[in-house]
Amino acid sequence: MEIQLTASQQHVLLMANQWIAVEDCSAFAITGAENCGKKTVVRHIAQVLAEHGKSPVYLSPNARIANKYKAFGFPDVQSIYSWLYASRPSKLEKDKACYDVSVVLPDVKREVLVFLDAHLLGDDKFETETTRYGSGFLFQDMISALQENGQLLPKMLLVGDPFQLTRGRIQRSLLAGEVFREKSILFSSYSLKEQLSSGELSDYQLPLVSALSNKSFVRLPKVGGNDITRVISGEQTDEIGRALVAWPKHTAFLCAQNMDAFKINRGIRAKYLNTRSMHSLVVGDIVDIHNRTVGLQDNPTDSIWVNAGTFGRVVSVATDIETKTVLLKGREAGTVLHFAVATIEFESMGIVTVRYIPEYLSAETPALSADQLIALNIIAREEATEKLQDQKYQLEIAKESLPEAEYKQLSHEYQKKLAYHIMSSSYFNAARLRFAYAMTVHRAQGYSGWTQIYVDASCCHDNANYSTDSYFRWLYTATCSSNQKIGLLNYPDLSPISKASWHYFPKKIGTITVKCRFYLEPSNLVDELEQLPVGFDTSNSIYATLYTTIQSLLVDSDWKIQDVIQGRPYQQVYELVAGDGELVTVQFSYNGKGEVTIQSVRSNADVFKETVLSLLSTKAHIQSPALEEAIRELTDYLNKMGWQSVLIEEKSQYKAYVTLVGSNGYIKLDLNVDGKGLMSSIKIEQVDSEDVCNEFIEALKNVS
Repeated sequence: MEIQLTASQQHVLLMANQWIAVEDCSAFAITGAENCGKKTVVRHIAQVLAEHGKSPVYLSPNARIANKYKAFGFPDVQSIYSWLYASRPSKLEKDKACYDVSVVLPDVKREVLVFLDAHLLGDDKFETETTRYGSGFLFQDMISALQENGQLLPKMLLVGDPFQLTRGRIQRSLLAGEVFREKSILFSSYSLKEQLSSGELSDYQLPLVSALSNKSFVRLPKVGGNDITRVISGEQTDEIGRALVAWPKHTAFLCAQNMDAFKINRGIRAKYLNTRSMHSLVVGDIVDIHNRTVGLQDNPTDSIWVNAGTFGRVVSVATDIETKTVLLKGREAGTVLHFAVATIEFESMGIVTVRYIPEYLSAETPALSADQLIALNIIAREEATEKLQDQKYQLEIAKESLPEAEYKQLSHEYQKKLAYHIMSSSYFNAARLRFAYAMTVHRAQGYSGWTQIYVDASCCHDNANYSTDSYFRWLYTATCSSNQKIGLLNYPDLSPISKASWHYFPKKIGTITVKCRFYLEPSNLVDELEQLPVGFDTSNSIYATLYTTIQSLLVDSDWKIQDVIQGRPYQQVYELVAGDGELVTVQFSYNGKGEVTIQSVRSNADVFKETVLSLLSTKAHIQSPALEEAIRELTDYLNKMGWQSVLIEEKSQYKAYVTLVGSNGYIKLDLNVDGKGLMSSIKIEQVDSEDVCNEFIEALKNVS
C-alpha cells in the first residue's frame, strides 16, 4: 500500500530532487524527531536517486545501528568504521591497535553517501582503551580520504534526530553543519516537524521535543495511561525483575550513571539468578559486550568476531579461571588480572565461546585501571612472543651473521608479526562484558526494538537539574529506546510553579480595592488610525488603541460605538448602542502608566449593563511569554481551590502582582519569575483580613 506523504515530506522531497540535480559536492541534512517520517523520506529519495542514475551508500554510526536499519528494509547498510577503515589493525601504537584509513572511493557521479542516525556522528576525538581508528577524528579522516589526489567530494545526505544526545559536543555533530562549513562544503538542512504516529508514546515525546526546540524547560509532560506510567519505587519489583532477566531481550532498565546501573544489576542477579558475585558469569546471565572480541575457535584461522554493542545470554561457564600477575616497574605489588571463559548465545550471531575479563565485568564503572591495561598488553605480548619464539631465535642468529640491512629487514618483519599476534590475541581482545539488565541511556541509545523500558528519571547524566536542555534531551533519548511502553521511576514534577517558594506572612493587611481593569490589545498604530472616525483626538496613543480594542470586542455582537466623549483629563467616555436602540454609557479612566480601568457603566436596565460588561471583559496581555505561562499555571492551580483571578499587573518580565478573590475577600500575591520562566517565589503582598489569609493558607494545605 502506497503511503500518502505529508506536505512537509513532499516539500523536502522537492528540495532533495533539486539538490540531487545540481552537480556539486554539497551536504543536505534532513532532521526531525521520532515518528516524523524520516525513514519514509529516505526511501523516496532512494527512488529519486535511481531516476537520476545514482545510488545511495548507506552508512551508520556502528554495526548495531546498521543491523537496525537492515531490519527496517534498507539494503547494504554498513558501519562507517568498516567502510572507512581497514578491517584489521596495521600497527600497535601506545598499546592501542590502530586501524588505517582504507576506503574504496565512491563514484561521485553515481553514488551519494547517506549517513543514518547522523546525530551520533561528529568530529570530536574518539578512541577506546585498546583501539584507535585513523587519527581519532572521524570526519577529518573521511574528508581527507575522499579528497585524496584532488578527488571531488560526493554528495552527502545526513538523516538524524537533533533532539537526542550526541556523541561529543552538539556543535561538532554532523547534523549541526559547522564541520562542513569549516571545510567550505555547502551545507543546507530541512526539519520535518510533523508527528505522524499517534499514541501515548508520541504524545509524551511531543512536549519534550517542543521544549528542546523552544529552549523552554519549565514543564515535563504529565504521565498517565497504559503505555507511559509512573512506577513507585518498591512496587512492581517482581514484574520488572522477571522481564529484565527474560530472553530474548525485550526489556531494559535505563539509568543516568554507570554506578546506578551497577547497583540495579547487582540486585537483579541476587534475587533472580541467586548469585551475589559480580566477578563471574552464571548460566542465564544477559550481557552486553563493550568491545569487538574474538571467539575461541579450534581453528585459529577461522576466527569469529563479535561486534561491540551485541547482547548475549550465557549458555555455559567454564569453571577454571586463569590468573595472571604482572609486576610493573615502580610498583611494590603485582597487578592481577583474571581471565574466564563463557559460551554465549549472541543476538543475530548464534553461540560463540569467548574469553572475558572478570575485573571489567565487576567494576562499578566500565573501565580497567591504567595498571590493568598495561598488564593486559604485557600478557598479550608475552603470549605472542612465545608463539614466535622460533622466529625470535632465528632473528638473534641473524643479528650475528647477516649484514645490518638484511637484519633490519628481518627485524621489521618480526615486529609486524609480533604486533599482529598481539592485536589478534584473545587476551588483548578479551571481552569487556557488562551485565545488561540495567544500563545508561547513552549505552542504550540506538536500540529501538524494546517493547518495555524502565527509566530512573531522578537525574540525567550530567546534572540533577530538571529544567535544563541536558535533562530534557536525556529523557527524550531514553524514550526513543522503546517502541511501546515506558515506566518512569522517581519522575519529577516540573511546572512553572513547582519550584516556587511560598511566603505566607502578609506584607500588609487592609481592604483591597479592585478596579475593573480593561486590557488594551497590542497596538498597531497604522491600522488603528485607519479605523478612527473623522476628528478623533489622537494626541495620546492610548485613545486610538482603546477605540480599536472596544470595536474589536463588539464586532460579533449587535452593539456598536455611537459616540466618544473626549477632552476630560485621564478619561474617555463611550456611548454604546444596541441594534434595538438601547444605550449604555461606559466611562474609562487611565493613568500615566497606560493602565485603563472601567470606572462606571450607566444604563436604564441592569440587564444591558451586565451584557456590555460581559462584552468588554478582557484578559491581561503579558509581554513576557515566560511570565504569562507561569501566571496561567498559578491561576489555574488556585482556581481549582476556589480562588478566582480578578487583576493581573505585570511590573517587569520577571515580576507581577495577581489579585484573587475567595469566599471571604481579596488577596494580592507578589510573583517573581527567574530567567528560565520558573516562578521562584510567591509572597502575600496584601489581604483584606486575617480571615482571608487563613482561608487561603488552609486551601493550599488541603491541596498539598
